[in-house]
Amino acid sequence: MAKNPQSDLVQPNERVDDLQNGFYVIQNPEKFCFGMDAVLLSGFANIRKNETVLDMGTGTGIIPILLKSKGKGGHLTGLEIQEECADMARRSVRYNSLESDIDIICGDIKEAAATFGAASFDVVTSNPPYMIGQHGIQNPYMAKAIARHEILCTLEDVVSQAANVLKDRGRFFMVHRPFRLAEIFQVLMKYKLEPKRMQLVYPYVNKEPNMVLIEARKGCNSRISVEPPLIVYEKPGTYTKEILEIYEKALDEVLPVAFSIVKDTARRFTENEEVVVTATDFDRTLAATKDFVRIEGDKAIYQNHWLAGGAEVTWNMVHYDVQLFGGVVLHKG
Repeated sequence: MAKNPQSDLVQPNERVDDLQNGFYVIQNPEKFCFGMDAVLLSGFANIRKNETVLDMGTGTGIIPILLKSKGKGGHLTGLEIQEECADMARRSVRYNSLESDIDIICGDIKEAAATFGAASFDVVTSNPPYMIGQHGIQNPYMAKAIARHEILCTLEDVVSQAANVLKDRGRFFMVHRPFRLAEIFQVLMKYKLEPKRMQLVYPYVNKEPNMVLIEARKGCNSRISVEPPLIVYEKPGTYTKEILEIYEKALDEVLPVAFSIVKDTARRFTENEEVVVTATDFDRTLAATKDFVRIEGDKAIYQNHWLAGGAEVTWNMVHYDVQLFGGVVLHKG
């Protein structure tokens, strides 16, 4: 699929990530970018080609685009309350020439049934905010805080509205945190969405799971299938065989994004003496011990030169992408 060549679709501070499957997504690295949870949810969701799909809290539209890239779903709709994110998602849809396949609506999840009508969709997907008020550190940047914390909607808002817009026997797919699993099941059954399939992801075999993928169906009998757990590490730095097999496919999907980030960063360091980014905790920690990065307000400023062995070295790795490709070849064997 050829990308939409219109340069006005990409705004300052945004980048276009090539998903290496004929599709692209526009993201602003200073805002909220999609993660592995969205990728895993798009793979977990079993959706037929002719089914209508609503993605609640679509962000930059990554789940509808990933589903379409996998040939899942007929017409897909993304619902997003933040106009800035919704606008970015619309532009990603246009960039991919998917206007006839994907609609992006700026609206409130709590009003989904009023917006679309009851029993309007075969499938609903959602990667909702995981954290309630007292859980975790709330991000100071509102776009990220809304994506991670229940500021504008709750779990019950998501589930109740999913139940309202789903057709009878319709399916709801969600990724969430296992520490809320009892609450998740309680709320699903309260709104007649019967949990039918579940998969837990563990960092280590002796640690608690940190992600859960759930399928629920509207108006079905009680019976759940628990898929084999995904255990990420055998020991620190060593993936399990099972996760390597699963991540082989996931890496194929996300590696182009990682490559795009590395390539763009290498270019920026080559062309500029300083690169300014929004400061993270990692940037602040690094600035405390390294002289090539400093913090000014909420910005981290990286220099493209530093002292090594008493001599000044200037970054000159614009062709770092060649080394990255070499690593991919070694990974593939």
